[in-house]
Amino acid sequence: VLAGYAISTFAKPGFAFVKSWTQALAIRIADRVGKGVRTSARDALLAESVDEKSLGKAFGLHRTLDQMGAILGPGLAALLISFIGTRGIFLSSFIPGLIALFVLIFFVKERKVSKRRQEGIMKDVNVVLTPNFTHYLIAVALFSIGAYSPSFVLVRSKELGISYAAIPLVYAAINVVHTVVAIPAGILSDKIGGAKTISMGYLLFSFASLTLTAMSGVNVVVIATILFGSYIGIIETVQRAVVARFGPSDLKGTAYGLYYIVVGLCSIAANIVFGLLWDAFGAKGAFMYSTVTSLIGFVAMVIFASRSSS
Repeated sequence: VLAGYAISTFAKPGFAFVKSWTQALAIRIADRVGKGVRTSARDALLAESVDEKSLGKAFGLHRTLDQMGAILGPGLAALLISFIGTRGIFLSSFIPGLIALFVLIFFVKERKVSKRRQEGIMKDVNVVLTPNFTHYLIAVALFSIGAYSPSFVLVRSKELGISYAAIPLVYAAINVVHTVVAIPAGILSDKIGGAKTISMGYLLFSFASLTLTAMSGVNVVVIATILFGSYIGIIETVQRAVVARFGPSDLKGTAYGLYYIVVGLCSIAANIVFGLLWDAFGAKGAFMYSTVTSLIGFVAMVIFASRSSS
């Protein structure tokens, strides 16, 4: 976790000195590498820091704080840019990163877990990849193969009558709903089960996709924004919380690594396919594809929920 945050912290200020797109790309890649290094380990650390009965609430709190940072950060940058300029903004990004590193080093303590004998990566994967976890990952994959980026919602909003100037407000509204829903979704998952809560999220995504097949209307965008933001708030919180219930304590990082591999690969494929379908059949065809795939994922997750106590 520390290594991942350190990479991103020291990479971002480099944007202040870029003179070509290749340099900017290199820094962006370094930043993403940092995120990749820390994400699975961070979630494993979070999972081991709380009681299993409070996993949903814990991941909901993390998601809310993460989104608040994503909202407040650009807002603060917008206020400061006229005083310190673009270069100053990038250089000052080092400060919150440094504070985060300080907190990690001096205040975050890992819970001690029993260490098993090292037997190789593949054997660790086999230990984690139980039939139950495999079923869960399949259900997640079936849904994720049709889960498009919020960017497509913004493009569709423009087609449905939202002015170009108001598009950022649509994106902001999605993030606000996402932030508001995260903690309640986590608490709900602790009470009724993660898989059942995820199923609700998949269904909301289906309704959002179906809504976006409408011909026009600002009301359509408002409804879709609420549905889509709610779906993200549920899925980004609860899917991760459920992963924590699989595998022994010392292999939680492996479980999260497998989860993020599945979600990441499916996300890449989903957005490519969605874009191709949009070009070939228009927005309605693309959103109908996602409606169908998300319903398939919904059925798979409901079956998983009926067979699992997670």
